[in-house]
Amino acid sequence: MKAIQYLLIFLCFGRIIGQQIDSTQQIKLKIEALSDEDNIMAINRLINSNTFLDPEYAYAVLNENLQKAKEDNLMKEYADSYISLGNFWYTKGNLAKAFESYLKAEAISNSINDNRLVGISVMNRSHITENLNEKIELLERAIKMLGLVKDTVNLAKAHLNLGNTFSTGVLDKALNNGGVKQAQVQRQKAFKQYAIAEDLNSTLKNPEIAASVYVHRAEWYKYDEQYVKAREAFMNAESSFEEAGRIKGKVYVMLQLAEIALDEENWEEVLNMLEQAEHLANSLDYRDYLSQIYNLYFNYYKQREQYSEALDYFQRYHAESQKLSDLNSKDKIHGINLEHRLEDKQRLLDESQQQKNLYRIIVIIALVFIACIVGISHLTIQNKKRKIESIAQKKQVSDIKIKNQELQEALMKEKLKFNQEHLISFANQVHQIDEFLETLKTQVKQTQVTTKADVNALKLSFSEIINDQNYIKQLQSLSKEINQDFLIQLRKQYKKLTKKDEQLLLYLVLEMSSKEIAGVLKISTESVHTKRYRLRKKLKLNADESFIDFYKRIVAQL
Repeated sequence: MKAIQYLLIFLCFGRIIGQQIDSTQQIKLKIEALSDEDNIMAINRLINSNTFLDPEYAYAVLNENLQKAKEDNLMKEYADSYISLGNFWYTKGNLAKAFESYLKAEAISNSINDNRLVGISVMNRSHITENLNEKIELLERAIKMLGLVKDTVNLAKAHLNLGNTFSTGVLDKALNNGGVKQAQVQRQKAFKQYAIAEDLNSTLKNPEIAASVYVHRAEWYKYDEQYVKAREAFMNAESSFEEAGRIKGKVYVMLQLAEIALDEENWEEVLNMLEQAEHLANSLDYRDYLSQIYNLYFNYYKQREQYSEALDYFQRYHAESQKLSDLNSKDKIHGINLEHRLEDKQRLLDESQQQKNLYRIIVIIALVFIACIVGISHLTIQNKKRKIESIAQKKQVSDIKIKNQELQEALMKEKLKFNQEHLISFANQVHQIDEFLETLKTQVKQTQVTTKADVNALKLSFSEIINDQNYIKQLQSLSKEINQDFLIQLRKQYKKLTKKDEQLLLYLVLEMSSKEIAGVLKISTESVHTKRYRLRKKLKLNADESFIDFYKRIVAQL
C-alpha cells in the first residue's frame, strides 16, 4: 500500500517537474527576446510571476537588468529591478538582502517621484518588518500611494497584507495575548481588508490574489479548528497558486495541510504533504520553508514516538534555523534599516541645502528684480519730469509763437494802416495835381505869356508838379516793397493775374472804397465794381470771404 502511495507521489512530482521544464524553456526564450528589445520591465514581471525558475539563472538576469538600467540611467527600470531582486531574495528566505533591496528601490523611486514603485517597495518591505504597528503604518502608506496611481492589483495585495497583519497578532500563538474579545476585533479588521481585496479582484480575476484570500480565510478556519472548511479553502488556494505560477505559495499550503493532518493524526497525509513540500523547497531553494518542514517532521516522529528519526530532523531543523538566523538576524536587518535612515537623512539634508541654495538664488533674483523696478521707476519718474518740462517748454514756445503771430498780425495791420493812409494821401495829391493841371491848362489857353515874370511863375508850378510826381513814385516804391512777399506768393498761386489785377487787389486790401479807387484809376465807379467781381472769380473767393481775409490767408502761408 505504501509503495503505491510513493509511486503516486513520484508520478505527481514527475508531472509537475515536466511541466516546469517546459515552462522554464518557454520563459527563458521570452526573456531572451525581451532582452534583445531592452525591455527590462517585462523581464522583471516574468521572473516575479515564475518563481520556479532556476535561482542562479534568475539572479543573473536580475543583476544584468540592474547593470543595464544603471548604465542607461533608466531610473524607473532601476527601481523596478531592485524590487524584483528583493522579491527573489524574499522567496529564497534571505530577508536581510530582500530588505536591503526594497530600501534601495524605495530610495530610487522617491528620487523620481514614482508613487507606484514607492508603494510597492513599502508594501514588500512590510513583509519583513516584525513590529506590527510599523508594519500597519507601512501598509497604510502603501495603500494610499497605490490608490493614487490606481494600481488595482498591488492595491488589492496591500489590503490582503494589512488584513494578514491584523490576523498575525491572533493566529501567531506566540503573540496572542489579547484574549477572545481582542481576537474577535482583530478578525473583523482582517476580514474587512480581505473583503476589499476580493472586491477589487472581482474584475481583475487575478489567481494570486484569489489564492491569498483563500489562504487567509483558511488560516482562521484552522484557528477555529474548523478543519473541513480550512482544508477546502487551502485546496482552492493551492489550485490558484499553481495557476499563478506561485510555487512557494503552493508549498505554504502543503505545510498548512500537513499541520491539520498532524492535529488530526492523519499520518499518511502528513508524510505525503511534507515529502512534496520538501522536494519543491530543496529544488527551488526555499530555505525558510525547509526549516518549517524539518520542524513538522520532528513533531510527526515525536508524536509517533520514533525518537531516532525525531532527533535527526530536530538537528536538521536546528541547523537550517541557524543558517536563516545568520542570514536574517534582527541586528543585520536593523543595521540595514539604520543605514538606510542615515542615507535618507543625508538625502534630506542635501535636499534642504539645495533648497537653501535655491532660496538664496531666488532672494538674489528678487533683489535684482526689485533694484531693476526701482531703477525703472526712477527713470520713469525722471522721464515724466523731462516730459513735463518738455511740455512746459513746448507750451512756452507755443505761447511765444502765438504772441509772435499776434505781433505779426498787429504789424501787418499797422503796415496796412500806414499804406492806406499814404495811398489815400497819394490819391488826394494826384487829384489835386489833376485839378491844378486842368486849371493851368485853362489859364494857358486864356492868358498870353508876355513877361519874364509870367514865364518864371509857370516854371515854378511845373517844378512843384515834378516834385509831387517824385513823391508819388516814392510811395509806389514803398508800397511795392511792403507787399513784395505777398505779391511773390500771390504770383506763385495765381499765375493768370495781371499787373492791373495786382494793383486793384492792393487797393482793396488797403480797404479803399470803390469811389476812391475810381478816382485813382480815372475810371467810373461801375467799372471798379466790374473789376472787383472779375478779380473775385480769378481768386476763387467764397461769398463770405473778403479781400482782407484773402490777404491774411496768403500772408499766413509765408
